[in-house]
Amino acid sequence: MKKIRYLLLLTLCAALALVLVPQALASEVPVISVNLSPSSLTLVINGTETLSASVLPANTTQTGVVFSSSDPSVATVDMYGNVKGIAPGYCIIYATSASNAGLWKSCTVNVLTPTTIKMDVSRLSLKIGHTASIYAQITPDAMLAQGVSFRSSNPNVAVVSNTGSANATITGVSQGTATIYCSAADGTMATVEVSVGVPATAVKLSKNYITINTGSQTSLTATVEPANASNPALTWSSSNTNVATVDNYGNITTWCAGYATITATAADGSGVSGKCDISVVGVNVTHVPTPKPTPTPAPTLAPGATYTPPPNGVTAYVNTAKGSLNLRATPSQGGKILARIPEKGAFTLLEKGTTWCKAWYKGVTGYVMTAYVRFDKALPTLRPGTTPTPTVEVTKAPGSPSGTIAFVNTVKGGLNLRAAAATGAKVLRRIPEKAAFTVITYGANWCYAWYNGTSGYVMTKFVRMSNVTPTPIGTTPTPKPATAVSPTPQPLSGSRAQVTTANGSSVNLRSAASITSTRVRLIPSGATVDILAYGKEWCKASYKGSTGYIMTKFLFLGTGVKTN
Repeated sequence: MKKIRYLLLLTLCAALALVLVPQALASEVPVISVNLSPSSLTLVINGTETLSASVLPANTTQTGVVFSSSDPSVATVDMYGNVKGIAPGYCIIYATSASNAGLWKSCTVNVLTPTTIKMDVSRLSLKIGHTASIYAQITPDAMLAQGVSFRSSNPNVAVVSNTGSANATITGVSQGTATIYCSAADGTMATVEVSVGVPATAVKLSKNYITINTGSQTSLTATVEPANASNPALTWSSSNTNVATVDNYGNITTWCAGYATITATAADGSGVSGKCDISVVGVNVTHVPTPKPTPTPAPTLAPGATYTPPPNGVTAYVNTAKGSLNLRATPSQGGKILARIPEKGAFTLLEKGTTWCKAWYKGVTGYVMTAYVRFDKALPTLRPGTTPTPTVEVTKAPGSPSGTIAFVNTVKGGLNLRAAAATGAKVLRRIPEKAAFTVITYGANWCYAWYNGTSGYVMTKFVRMSNVTPTPIGTTPTPKPATAVSPTPQPLSGSRAQVTTANGSSVNLRSAASITSTRVRLIPSGATVDILAYGKEWCKASYKGSTGYIMTKFLFLGTGVKTN
């Protein structure tokens, strides 16, 4: 009986196997192919793209795809098909069926070096209705092959149209400025600034040829024509900086014997320029880091734009016998030169003072000396809160201060030279007991005084004048020879002195007491130096960490002090 039951069970299992097994096998649909799009990619370093992969047939149950890179150092790929450029070169990205390694498709990836765009011009000046061509040099070539596009930031001023794969034509429409953008396929961009209006037609320099000694300074002035040029700004350059250098204002410093050409080029892109040839003779001098303070350049006006003078000002003119007028940062001959107003040039007067005027010229505000100003109309009405007369700085004036000799008149001890006329003001220097100093302005309670290169205030009750009539406070003292004192103070080693020149130029600090010795550095007029050893012709001095020799005639040690 048991044998019969076993046979029946075996027969039933065999029947079920015939029915179920083929049905299970029939539910599995294998992969027959893999699709991958796109078949090639061009990327830049750190650029990314996403690949799209699929398998066939559409009803397959084995949909898994695995991505891989033949060279991850060139490009990587993640599990979602996101490809990233790593370094320049070629590699292959594979999409392989997860269930059948023999089924795959590939994508060739080209990773480019960073795209660069260099325009043949950076600025252009156009007349209305005129055209100009521009060209973009794009690397690598594979990025150039993908095409470039041009557009104008202001089509009402200038329009641009493509005339080739990397060429374009710009047409001036109306006066103003516009920026032309050149863009590569990956977004890399370069620009050309366009000024539509009146371009510069010539740049004329005050001199065309100069012969000058080494270690000297001179300057050139430039005039842009026509006078109504939309952008009168200039850029200065030297063809040989070993021979001569030039700053943003045409100030030239010579270094070595030889020849150089100084060029002033119109900044509006018109290409016009003026040139001056320089012949430098003499013993070579040595370049040192930062030989002189670099003046702050005047702000550059956008191409085609016009300067707008501040309100409540009047027009004035340079009234020099010859040459330009310095616009300084402070009302002092030692103040930094911000700009040079050309000979007979016009500027805007903001405030008038007896000695200095506050003025504006081409976007820069500063001070000019009243003696060199000619007015064409009534003086300006000062705005509320302004000072009618700028305070003249005497502390760093390049010339000797006008005044008379006085002595410390304390019972015992030195006299404080303070920053302001107040007992709590900062002590700038202590004048030794019974020492001589210079009184610039005399007052009932305080005197404005100078001692060893420093100006400040001392209390009048501690001042003994040397047989002179005191000058009332608040008035300008009349310049007069210093009163002789007995004994005459003698300059001593270890004192301080102020550099002073007649024209405000810098003075050489040399390696030895000789005009043919190497220049250690330039010391600006008005600067204070430490005297290490005094001599009638040369002094050994220290300035900002540099030690050398300076001619005694360029040092001011105090009114009444013998220097010869």
